[in-house]
Order: sequence, then C-alpha cells, then structure tokens
Amino acid sequence: MPHCRALLLLLCLSPVASLQLSGVLGHNVLLSTAPRPTLRSCKPPRMQQRWGPVDLTLSKPLGLVLEEFGGGGTAGVVVVSLVEGGAAEESGDVQPGDRLSRVDGADVSKLDFDAVMEALVAAPETLTLRLSRKLPARGDDNAPLDVVANLANQLAKGPPSDAVKIDKVVRQARVVLRERLASESGLRTELGEFLRIETIVGAGVQKDGSVKVRFFGIFSTDGASFSSYSCNISATGRVDDDGAVSIVTLECAKDEGWGRTIGVVRE
Repeated sequence: MPHCRALLLLLCLSPVASLQLSGVLGHNVLLSTAPRPTLRSCKPPRMQQRWGPVDLTLSKPLGLVLEEFGGGGTAGVVVVSLVEGGAAEESGDVQPGDRLSRVDGADVSKLDFDAVMEALVAAPETLTLRLSRKLPARGDDNAPLDVVANLANQLAKGPPSDAVKIDKVVRQARVVLRERLASESGLRTELGEFLRIETIVGAGVQKDGSVKVRFFGIFSTDGASFSSYSCNISATGRVDDDGAVSIVTLECAKDEGWGRTIGVVRE
C-alpha cells in the first residue's frame, strides 16, 4: 500500500462547526493508519507578517519625521509623518510606518536614532533610500486547512487517500493562483493579493480520478489600508502516482451572484 503524508481531521468546537485538514510534514504513515476525527477547539488562522522593500531617490531636505523603532536602540527608525510639501511627500513613495533600511547603500536597519541621523547628514544632497514597508499578513502555508463540518464528516467516512488528494490539490491551487497573480498584472489588478485560504466548502475525487475542490480565499485589494474580501475559488486538479499535482482549471467568483467569474487556469 503506498505511503502518504499523514492527514488529520480535527473537529472545531465552535458555534459553526468545522474541521481542519492538517498535513503532518516530514512523517510518512500507511493510509490504513490515518487517524479519524478528534475533538479540539478552533484556533485563529496562523498568519505570517511580511515586509517589502521600497527604493527611492530624494533630495534634501527630505521632509521626513522619524523616530526610533521599538526599544533598545537597535531596531533602526520608522517614518512617523511627512512634512507637507517636502521631498518625501511630493515623491508619493513614502508612507507613515515605513522603516528606514538603507541610506545610500549602507545598512541602517539596526542602528540607533542618533547613528541614523548621522548617516543622513553625511549623505550627499541627493541620496538613495531603501524603506521596508509592512505588507498585509499572509496565511501560514503549512497551517491546517479549515473544512466545513459536513464535508469533513464525508471525508472521515471515505478512504484516507481522498482526503490526501484534496489537501494536495487545494494547496497546489494556492501556489498556482499566487504565481499567476505575480506574473499577470491585469489579474492582480482585478483580484488583488491572495493572502490565505479561509475554508474548504466542497471537494471530492471524481470517477476519472480528477479532484474537484471549492474553497473561500481572502484577498487584499489595498496594501496600505489592508482592506480585504472573501472570494469563492473553484479548481480541478490531478494527483499522479508519484504525488505530483497539476491544476487543470482554476476560477475565482469575485462577486458571487453577479456572474463575475474570472478564469485563472482553463483547459
């Protein structure tokens, strides 16, 4: 019997019951020994904070109001506000909350406030800056996947291999979606950034061996204000005998009920 990644179905004790698909990475077990649902309390989704670089060139006076980031004096400085009419404001590239990482190529991310000020004063009249900007938190890709209760009960009664395939297809659909959003600007403009999988609401292995899944995903449309929305995502995939996964179709129903289905991958 083939080996696979252990897949544990965990029942969430909440007003809206749901289960979680949890891939136990780095452990192989026989399919016949895959555990059945176990009671546990729900936990908030695991999230990962991210920072993105912003490079720009400014001329003095910079028009930046800075303060020390955190405590201890070894975490650099952060932009508190912009001086009206100053170079930073007019550039349109600086936001309050940005952290100053480099001044003319020199790393200042771990310097205290006075040392950063000295570096800025010593820099030429026109200088390059690198800022680190806080991005919307993205879901931990290794975290368990939430599953609605009726689907979880269905999977618990079926062969464990079905749950394994569904887990693989959902995770691969996430990978493909992020790749397409990164490479296709029009798609990214339409959908925004894909942050995390919210809940798997439908899934099954078909007679031809293909796997159909439907889940809700959380997207961010504005990195500055962290506005987000939930989107209905449908995908069809195939899992080869060696475990390789291919996504055959992938669609996002951005405004469900209004007929706005966006094809990301089509046959």
